[in-house]
Amino acid sequence: IGEVDARVQGRPPARPDPGDWPEEPGWPEARVRLEGAYRSLRAHLAAFPETRLAEMVGPARDASLGSGVTFAVMLTGLLEHNAYHGGQLSLLKRALRGAP
Repeated sequence: IGEVDARVQGRPPARPDPGDWPEEPGWPEARVRLEGAYRSLRAHLAAFPETRLAEMVGPARDASLGSGVTFAVMLTGLLEHNAYHGGQLSLLKRALRGAP
């Protein structure tokens, strides 16, 4: 979320500052950090012109950086990514409850 937020603000595509697998101090702190990242992205998207959705993120396609796609594709990818992980959390919660 943070990397997408940075790109919406104009930063060129790069690897996330904390890396792909940052250390998390614990679930409550991770949730606070996640909520803050979403708040920031929502605020920046509110000011993001719709006309820029067709612009390219970065100068060339680099799958490892997620560049060379439009802002619309990048944002759709973020939604799909988060939906996937939301589904994983749902399955884990169900498994921990012992539900069939």
